[in-house]
This record gives sequence, C-alpha cells and structure tokens, in this order.
Amino acid sequence: MAEKTGLDVLTELVDEIKLLNKKIDLLDQNVKILLNKDKGKVITTVQAIDPSKIQAPKEQGKMIIKKEYPKRVGAMAGGKIIATVDKIQVQIYEADVRIFDEKNIVVKETSTNKSGVWQCLLKPGKYVAEIKGKYRGKYLPVQNKSFVVPDGVDKLEVM
Repeated sequence: MAEKTGLDVLTELVDEIKLLNKKIDLLDQNVKILLNKDKGKVITTVQAIDPSKIQAPKEQGKMIIKKEYPKRVGAMAGGKIIATVDKIQVQIYEADVRIFDEKNIVVKETSTNKSGVWQCLLKPGKYVAEIKGKYRGKYLPVQNKSFVVPDGVDKLEVM
C-alpha cells in the first residue's frame, strides 16, 4: 500500500468539499423551488440525480428544472393617463385606477407609474375604468372609460 503525500490528501479533501458544496447547492435549490411552488406564479417540476450516486465533482449530473407556465386567460389591459395643462401634455403619476365589471363590482385596483401608464390582467368581458388623479396637488376630474376585453386577445390598450 503506497503512502499518500500531504498534497494528495489535500487534493482529496478539496474534491470532497467541492462535492459536498454541490450537494448542498442542489438541496438548497430544491427547497427554494418547493417553497415557491405554492405561490402560484410558476409550476415547477424538479428532477435531480441521487446525491449518493455522485462519484466525483467532475462526474456529477445536472439538476433538470422544467418550468410549466399556466395558460393566461384574458388580456393585459392598460392605458396612459395624460392631462393637458397650459397646452402641455403631462403624464399623471400615481393616479388611482379601479376596474369595475358588468355588475359594478371592483375587480382590479391599480395606479399609474411615473410614465402615467397603468395595466392589469383581465378576463374577457365588459369593464369600466374609473381614473382619479392629481396634478400639482389639485384633483383632476374623474374619468370613466368603458371598454371590452374580447376573447382571444393578449393585449388591449384602453384609450
């Protein structure tokens, strides 16, 4: 039996540490995927090799992640809120937008971003967008926009 040099022992220890780190990373990824699975955003299927069958770091298999996105029903509806003040058009930031359905029930609430844009995902149907905003501390007149989200449309701009 040949004796190992200190360098050989050190190399084996480094390889074992690398192997353990990869096993820990694999377990950590699987735990994160399982914890995020209940959030409903992405359905994730995890397939991984058995860590006990890994011989050396160079021979490791890869974890396979297959993401299945749920089919989106409806359209991304949105619009841009612009006010004309002193003959200049300005985007209205943080305007409140409430979306009502045919039964006059609020189905979505959102607000405009810095560019005056709002958007939300809506199922096919008839809606009214109620828009309330301020400019320089003064309330603007409330606007109501009726629109229809047709079936089979992915994106809809509400004018």
